[in-house]
Amino acid sequence: MAGIQETEHEESNTPGWLVRKLRQQWVGRLAQADQCWSDADTLQAAQKVLTQACELPIYQNGLGTKLMKQSLRVKSLSELTVLLPIFDKKKMFKGRSLDGILPAQRIRQTGLIYTSSGYSGEFAWGFEPRKSGCETVSELDVMLDWLFEIAGKPTLLINALPTGVRIEAGLPAVIETGPRSDSVTAALRVARPSFGQTILVGDWPLLKAALEQAVREKALGRKGGPVHLITGGDWIAENWRSYVTGLLEKACPGLAGTCMINFGVSELGLSVGLETDGCRMIRQAAHEEGELRQKLFGDVPAVPTLVQYQPWRYWVETPVVGGCHRLVVTTLEQNRLLPLIRYCTGDLAQVWSYAQWRELVEHAGRPDLLPKERIAKCWRSLDGGQ
Repeated sequence: MAGIQETEHEESNTPGWLVRKLRQQWVGRLAQADQCWSDADTLQAAQKVLTQACELPIYQNGLGTKLMKQSLRVKSLSELTVLLPIFDKKKMFKGRSLDGILPAQRIRQTGLIYTSSGYSGEFAWGFEPRKSGCETVSELDVMLDWLFEIAGKPTLLINALPTGVRIEAGLPAVIETGPRSDSVTAALRVARPSFGQTILVGDWPLLKAALEQAVREKALGRKGGPVHLITGGDWIAENWRSYVTGLLEKACPGLAGTCMINFGVSELGLSVGLETDGCRMIRQAAHEEGELRQKLFGDVPAVPTLVQYQPWRYWVETPVVGGCHRLVVTTLEQNRLLPLIRYCTGDLAQVWSYAQWRELVEHAGRPDLLPKERIAKCWRSLDGGQ
């Protein structure tokens, strides 16, 4: 990577070296997702998760012993979907105390608990295990290195997400401002000049307000490198993206870095779906060209958001729920404290295989838009979901 002068032997003792190695494996796996991860792999992983889930108090009423045994005998994902019910926030979490969700042993292993926003009137909970002292690199570090090459340059990360949403990254220096535009502005003014790049993470209304304040107060100088934006929470409009990157360019030409979307769900994970460069190029092209938008998405009121997901971490379905195709996710990682089975987030969604996407862009006359990664087409539900 540019700017790294250490030898292979010297680098092997650093977290940055490990992140780069993990990133190479991660990106290579994504680029071949449809070839190296099959439906049979998904079925096998889901059946292992089912075995764990049946032991948890939260599934006592939804997954009985008989149903679990039947699920372990099926030979295809389609058979599994016929057997298993769809769960949602209300069915799983309403009226439950912590010991009604997890057994005592898993509660003792918990190091961090996330709560959902509560906008729907119901709360859901996500659980992270307590980290050991030897853990210096997280999967979030690998993702950030893929996006921004943080292992090769000093990086400041400003977390402006709502209070309680922590960003567990080991490589960047993290400032926890919470959703306050004045705190973000102060962090940009005081800390940014000491780093090679800055990553600002927050919900889109806060990011807009913070950048407007930073521009007014001249808190963005030339020193400190580009400012990248990652939005959490609701989806963004392309006009919003153009506006905030324009603010950064106005403050200092060349200051605007990448502005991308991250789709996180508290109970599922901080990054269930991620907007890659390829995803963003498709969306921006469809936003600018009405004919292309029609060919790719049909008659839609707005260009949907495209995100990439990791099929070995999540089994993603889009069955009809409440009259619309909804995002239904099963977690496949074996070390999760709370595995989720066919969990409906309430978001409208559609999934494409790589082969389907190739056919679509070639039919539209834009083979140059074919991305490297597996693609999921998602957009936020306007009716509030479940």
